[in-house]
Amino acid sequence: MGFPADLIKWYGEHRRSFPWRENSLTPYQVFVAEMLLRKTTAEAAEPVYKDFIKQYPELSSLREADIEEIAELLQPLGLHNKRAKAFKDIAEQYPRGLPDTRGELLELPHVGPYIADATICFGYGREQAIIDANVARIYSRLLGRDFGTGHQMYRNQELRELIEADLPETEFKDFSWALLDFGAKICTARSPNCEQCFASDYCEYYQTASE
Repeated sequence: MGFPADLIKWYGEHRRSFPWRENSLTPYQVFVAEMLLRKTTAEAAEPVYKDFIKQYPELSSLREADIEEIAELLQPLGLHNKRAKAFKDIAEQYPRGLPDTRGELLELPHVGPYIADATICFGYGREQAIIDANVARIYSRLLGRDFGTGHQMYRNQELRELIEADLPETEFKDFSWALLDFGAKICTARSPNCEQCFASDYCEYYQTASE
């Protein structure tokens, strides 16, 4: 079947459920989730996300909000002052709503390639490769190649092209979420669960370790 099809099948049985993965969300709601998930866990972000969206349902509602109140709401996640300032700056810079191009998103405060790509893919529903440390690790092990870390990883054109080639035409959201879940559950940074992995027959990392 190949890795993309195998991954989608695995995801159907092991997907994680979070409020920001609902199909009816606006780009703003997805963007908020990705901003909150930065340098924290999904489990920690979930209750804060629900309260944040309830209190600030649109980008315009942040424009009139008090920055101290925003920071207080975000306090459980850490970096709350920086996050609050970023939200305020973005709301003031884009009074008509969130930008809808990758280039404009990358110009926003505290927005890097991952947040921009995730907003385009999950929020605007366009085919867009998603790259983070989990995804880079999966492809590095699967293919036996070094795609770098940090900024190297995001700028690695070979890695981006490989992921773009694997994106299913109609299930690209599920594929991207599946990569994130697979990296969290199976292909973990330390002690990967290779014995439970569907890709062990063709994974270079596993084949090499088994020799």
